[in-house]
Amino acid sequence: MAPTDDRELAAEVGRLVRGARLTIGWTQRELGDRAKVAQSMISRIERGVPAGADLDDLQRIAKACGGRFRITL
Repeated sequence: MAPTDDRELAAEVGRLVRGARLTIGWTQRELGDRAKVAQSMISRIERGVPAGADLDDLQRIAKACGGRFRITL
């Protein structure tokens, strides 16, 4: 089911980031270091809290996890 509002979208992105990070076995700090974002941003993203992340940040996070960020409208 597709997210229907901003909170649902943020929560879904957070679940995806957390799942990828845990699958790889990294801490939030390790992912942040590899993606060149603060650990606190990773934490906020994973909790579905507005993190001030832009598309470039999300792309770097996805790339660090070995994936890519794709938006379907």
